[in-house]
Amino acid sequence: MSSIIVPTYIEAKELADWILDPNMKARKDYIIIDVRDDDYPFGNICHCKNIPSIKFLDNIEHYVLKCKRIPKIVFHCAMSQVRGPKCANRYALTLNSLLEAGEIEDIDQKVYILRGGFMNFQNIYKTNPNLVENLIEDYWLNPY
Repeated sequence: MSSIIVPTYIEAKELADWILDPNMKARKDYIIIDVRDDDYPFGNICHCKNIPSIKFLDNIEHYVLKCKRIPKIVFHCAMSQVRGPKCANRYALTLNSLLEAGEIEDIDQKVYILRGGFMNFQNIYKTNPNLVENLIEDYWLNPY
């Protein structure tokens, strides 16, 4: 069995570089899981998959099995303080359990949490339509 998979943080710039790299394909080389719910319609990172945290946590084994062949998986929420890290940690725990039980073969996957979440990412890259889409800027000036 491979070593235990533990989520680590990824900076906005590194994720932006992946998205802009023509040799990296979203949902093949990496996947971005946006676990926001009510605030998702106010903007998102390009190529992300929105799965609200409650739905994700209720079906975690399904998502582990579905994403197991993607080498890099990035989780985020609005600020990546609660929902994003919780989903990343539960994903890693479930993946490790399935590997240990022999229910899935040895894989090479890294699990990340986007530091600062969508708020930080859109603050840096909101003017780049290849990185941020559907942005309603007024919402993010005072979202909570």
